[in-house]
Amino acid sequence: MSVIEELQKKFAGIVLSGSVKLALDDGTTAIFSPTGEALALSEAADCELQMSAAVLEELIAGRIDPMAAYFSGDLRILGDLSVATELANLLKSGS
Repeated sequence: MSVIEELQKKFAGIVLSGSVKLALDDGTTAIFSPTGEALALSEAADCELQMSAAVLEELIAGRIDPMAAYFSGDLRILGDLSVATELANLLKSGS
């Protein structure tokens, strides 16, 4: 299972206030609707998260804090910060 699929499975049924684009340094890109469904890559997203696949795996596993990843430069956020904050809170809570 890819790291993107892991994230989609982890947040199945969770609703965010906006869409999220994940852009990984290995070229993997995915856009998710506020309800976690995959969207076409041509769709605009409210928030874009840029990071390595390794950082995403660590975030999903709960081994690194999303805010620590952001402040260390391992995670870059473009667009609506409130959507990124919602996602970070979900990651921290282990949902």
